[in-house]
Amino acid sequence: MQAKFSIFKITFLLVFCPFWAFSNSLNLSENIDYTEISVLTCDPGSEIYSLFGHSALRIKNPENGHDLVVNWGLFEFSESQFQFGYDFAKGRLKYYMGIQSMSNFMVEYRRSKRGVREQILNLNNEEKLQIIYLLDENYKPENRKYKYEFFYDNCSSRIRDILKKVFKENLNFYKSPNSNKFTFRETIHQYLKYFPWLELGIDLVLGQKIDVLVNNASVFYPNSVESSSINDWDNILNINLRAPFFLSQGLSNKLAKNSGSIINIIDIHADRPLIKHAIYNISKAGLKMLTQTLAKELAPKVRVNGVSPGSILWPQENAQLSDDEKSSMLGKIVLKRQGSPKDIADAVLFLAMANYITGQIINVD
Repeated sequence: MQAKFSIFKITFLLVFCPFWAFSNSLNLSENIDYTEISVLTCDPGSEIYSLFGHSALRIKNPENGHDLVVNWGLFEFSESQFQFGYDFAKGRLKYYMGIQSMSNFMVEYRRSKRGVREQILNLNNEEKLQIIYLLDENYKPENRKYKYEFFYDNCSSRIRDILKKVFKENLNFYKSPNSNKFTFRETIHQYLKYFPWLELGIDLVLGQKIDVLVNNASVFYPNSVESSSINDWDNILNINLRAPFFLSQGLSNKLAKNSGSIINIIDIHADRPLIKHAIYNISKAGLKMLTQTLAKELAPKVRVNGVSPGSILWPQENAQLSDDEKSSMLGKIVLKRQGSPKDIADAVLFLAMANYITGQIINVD
């Protein structure tokens, strides 16, 4: 296996070195009418770096004689497969973007008999030029290298980010029936079922790392000032405020090691008290202040933000609302409709990935 790894290292250099021959001044915007941009999806291979497949962009213009592949999957090999696999899973590898000919790109896939599928994008000339501009910016020497992140920053996410910048809200990622159906770990296991020892190793490596703490547990039930008891106070404050504080305290060092973040699920009633929910309002107001306090105390290594849901799920059991109360609440919402748990999950995911935001509360209302 070590000999095979070394042989592929030589093959890698022979195949990918031609990309350096392309200059920064390569003009891909000429004769844009003839340009065709497509997404290449490559089947998984048998090496550690290829087990999860690969993605790239193809730019083809027969008028200019261009048939190029823009590839964010280039990296330097370690002499040890074990070390490479460990760094790969931990997100310690330095990847970089390259441009090469389609014929050179296909050499390795033909050699290993791996399939490559092409999806031609239905683009107008303006959209093509926007993509080419973004690629040109990324291809500048100071922008080519990036720190590979196993889940969040890789060859496929780079293509996604470019398309999001061009199409903005018009790009919908949730139409697939499998969207958000599997966890990261479940998805990984689908590709590692024939590599049980590697599956165990990656599970252990990923299990050591804590990137995000989401303080989501909460209790919600009516208690007016007159009727509230000490037990109500302890029950609500312990779960809604005390637990987030001590969880954040206990995990702060681990989060700091990984430049992680804390996201607290607050409530719009931290600012707009809900009648007959005195202790709940107080607990969420305290959680909001805890969010802003932690953001200052744990900076710059840990980011701390919050999400304040509005009308997402109707209260159950003793806190149920009448139809008139529900209609009244919806009438005060600008969008005139109730939100969904997915709206909260989207906000949490955004804050988890937004590396330059801390101390902020996003109202989802």
